[in-house]
Amino acid sequence: MRSTDRRGFTLLELLIATFLSALILSVLYATFFAIRGTVSAVRSERKAYESGRVLLELIGKDIRGIKTMGNWGFVGQREEIERAGWSRLDFVTTSLLKQGMHSEAEVGYRVVKDEEGTLVLVRRESPVEG
Repeated sequence: MRSTDRRGFTLLELLIATFLSALILSVLYATFFAIRGTVSAVRSERKAYESGRVLLELIGKDIRGIKTMGNWGFVGQREEIERAGWSRLDFVTTSLLKQGMHSEAEVGYRVVKDEEGTLVLVRRESPVEG
C-alpha cells in the first residue's frame, strides 16, 4: 500500500526558489559594485581636495611673506593656453624655504600643459642672493 502523505518540493516550487535566489543575488551583486565604484570616486575626489588644501596653504604662506622691492611687488604676465588666458605671477617672499631657515626667495606660479594635455599649476622658487 502506498502512502498518500508525500513530502518534498514540486518542480514549480524549486524553480520559483531558484528564480528568487538569483534575483536576490543579482541585486546584491549590483549594489556591491555600485558602492565599490562610489567609494573609488570619493577617494579620488578626497585626494584632489587634499592636494588643493595643501596647495592653497603653500600659496597663502608665500603671499603672507611678500616683500615689495622698490616700485614693484608682483610681476604678472598673461599667457595664452588653449584659447584661455592664464596668468603668470612672480614675486619675492620671505616665506620658509627650508626647515628652520628664513630667507628671501623669488617665487613664481604659472599654468602649463603636462604630457597628457592636462593644465597644471607649477611653482618655481629661487633663492635671492644678497
